[in-house]
Amino acid sequence: MKKYIVSFIWVLLLAIATSGYALEVPKLTTYVNDYAGMLSKDEVDRISRDLELYESATSNQIFILTIPSLEGEDIEGFSIKVAESWKAGHKGKDNGVIITLAKADRKIRIEAGRGLEGTLTDLISGRIIDQEMSPRLKAGKTAEALETAIAKIKLAVKGEYKGDGKTAKDGEKEKEDSMLQFGLIIFFVITGIAGFANIFLGGSIGAVLGPTLGYFMFNVTFPLLFIFIIGGFILGLAGRIVLEVGIAGGGGGGGGFGGGGGGFGGGGASGSW
Repeated sequence: MKKYIVSFIWVLLLAIATSGYALEVPKLTTYVNDYAGMLSKDEVDRISRDLELYESATSNQIFILTIPSLEGEDIEGFSIKVAESWKAGHKGKDNGVIITLAKADRKIRIEAGRGLEGTLTDLISGRIIDQEMSPRLKAGKTAEALETAIAKIKLAVKGEYKGDGKTAKDGEKEKEDSMLQFGLIIFFVITGIAGFANIFLGGSIGAVLGPTLGYFMFNVTFPLLFIFIIGGFILGLAGRIVLEVGIAGGGGGGGGFGGGGGGFGGGGASGSW
């Protein structure tokens, strides 16, 4: 009996002594938090911008974390600690995703928020890791691995990625979506600036830009171009308002970067390279 008591005390003391050395969760500073130095500055900026645009369009938050080492922890336990601390996604939607890479351990984890588990399932997350990320990471293509994973996660959330090397819609759909977003941004910036001078000038420019975008981006024919002229004029009138709202909304960024309060339930997958 005495032997068991002594053993229990030793185990307890060891647990107390090692608890202070648990791997701390790094601070969330942006969409791509490269603490392991696995990416160049240009790559970090490019991926961060893509994730920022994606959140603006969908409200889904995807954060990336690279760390030098897990320091003996398992990646699943550490990843859920990160998720609980960073709170990726928005409260009530739980639509966050965290991708973690541990450089020395060569481990990968995709953590999916509760609100995305129905489409970004454990199985799909595992396939993204095995089929899309691991081969590229083995080849030393970290940025490509992350960008490919992000693209597949976007498709999975929409139910368009099956993880068998095919998607319900190919990469052209993603390209078209990006072009459309870019076109709309240019449209509202130009009509908004013109609207500051004269609201009807903004509408007139919108009446020209509307059918132009329709013709070059959607290949619409003449009858539909007339609709684009009317729609462009109306949206052009609103361009000033949209630009003012965007400027006002952008001013709130000084309080620091952070998650939106999303919840996680342990959904996701792990792998290695």
